[in-house]
Amino acid sequence: MCPDIRAAAVTISSRRPRSTTPILDSTASAASKRKPPSYVPISSRSVLSVRGRLAVSTTADGQQVPFYELPALGNAHSLRAYSSYRFRDRDLVLFNAEYRWPLLRMLDGAIFCDAGNVAPTLAGLARRSLIADYGAGVRLHSKKRLIVRMDVARGREGMQALVSFSPVLSSSTRALFPYVP
Repeated sequence: MCPDIRAAAVTISSRRPRSTTPILDSTASAASKRKPPSYVPISSRSVLSVRGRLAVSTTADGQQVPFYELPALGNAHSLRAYSSYRFRDRDLVLFNAEYRWPLLRMLDGAIFCDAGNVAPTLAGLARRSLIADYGAGVRLHSKKRLIVRMDVARGREGMQALVSFSPVLSSSTRALFPYVP
């Protein structure tokens, strides 16, 4: 088990859309609040990882965010039982929780639950119920890095098997934190 267990603070970032399409002007932006994963040791050999994410899209009056830049749910890093980009709209909320424990020296078991939704407005997120999934998986890792993870997730649209080479609670393909079993 990696001894470096960290709890992270909320970070707030703002970025301009990459698009130069005429439907956007220089005042259009997309802001996102992300809570990096927090790791809570349950015992000396197990950990609970939790993450929350809120993405809010803002534009100038009469402008819109291009479809390909809208926040999306569904993939190996958000709602694992749904295909990539299954749910997409201007605003997004997501919660992940995962409990991990060692099975063998470099193999961990995991159970997880994901819940989230998208809506055209921030107020719309509060009115909609969350889409949820749950499942189990294994993580093969070295002392410091994840090598591969395999999950089976079940949601209201069925089951999905996933194989990934990046930690589930990272928002990019590059891990922000060392592997925490």
